[in-house]
Amino acid sequence: MSSIVLYVFLAMIIGVVFYHFEDKILSFIEKTLNVKIKRGNCKSLDCYTYFGLNILLSLILIIFLFCLYFPVVIDTNNFPVFVGFIFMFLYPLIFMMIRKNTFNENTISYAGLGHSPCNMLEKCTGYCPIWYWLLSLIIGGSATVWGFSMLNFPEIPLYAGLIILFSGLISQTVILFPDIIDKFVSVDMKTIKGLKLMLIITVLLSIILIALRVIIITFLI
Repeated sequence: MSSIVLYVFLAMIIGVVFYHFEDKILSFIEKTLNVKIKRGNCKSLDCYTYFGLNILLSLILIIFLFCLYFPVVIDTNNFPVFVGFIFMFLYPLIFMMIRKNTFNENTISYAGLGHSPCNMLEKCTGYCPIWYWLLSLIIGGSATVWGFSMLNFPEIPLYAGLIILFSGLISQTVILFPDIIDKFVSVDMKTIKGLKLMLIITVLLSIILIALRVIIITFLI
């Protein structure tokens, strides 16, 4: 228990330091990568470009994962599950940064809203990385991290963990192609209705992955 408190305290210290130097860090990244991260000199979500949100979340999660390394790897000796957390949290963000031509402000759409956007859900339309990261995270928690965790136990066949692992990664990736899905459905995926449809797809994929995990554990192990 004392070690957990220590790790939380460490994360808080690093977080405070990052918050204090955030503008300088992001400015350095902007100049180095020649990208636009912030729209203005503020810290609300509206101040960041969609690409900038990916960068910001990645930096925050790197701090989180750094602190998570100690309780997961050092205390419990479960390095595979730590790698699973890396894929679960960071893989979607890196993938969306690679697909920056899709996940950008040009996809913002207020079609069918009927009024000016008045909350975060309505403002962050289009292919907003925040929502798609959360959707991919749900799937990653349903399968990807479990697949990596199973690799840590020698009594579990290697193929069982790999099946769940790759099923999770593939499903996480599917969610990150809303522009492709948009071509096959009647709903505009850049609107709130499209986001709700993607949530339904995410839930269905998660249920399938959980069922797959149960079947493998029950009948193949």
